[in-house]
Amino acid sequence: MRGAEPSAAEVCGRVQLKIGQMVSVPASGISSEMTLQGDLPFDSLQLFELAAELEDEFGLPEIDEDDVAGIETVGDVERRVLELLGRPAGADG
Repeated sequence: MRGAEPSAAEVCGRVQLKIGQMVSVPASGISSEMTLQGDLPFDSLQLFELAAELEDEFGLPEIDEDDVAGIETVGDVERRVLELLGRPAGADG
């Protein structure tokens, strides 16, 4: 039996923290509405690095190139991680 699953809010917080670490922005300065390649200084290579980091962070299956290509906002990343964890995006708990 695994430990307690993190809530959706905890997952989103960890995603924002990881994004912030990659671009040297405090997690408190990141919101779901922000674009990775507009509001934040992400380039396409960093998107793949982020995918790999999140796979490790959450024990996710490999995030494929098509998934990465469709990600534009922090919220897109949060939703995709929640989906891969088998959690609906609006669920908390």
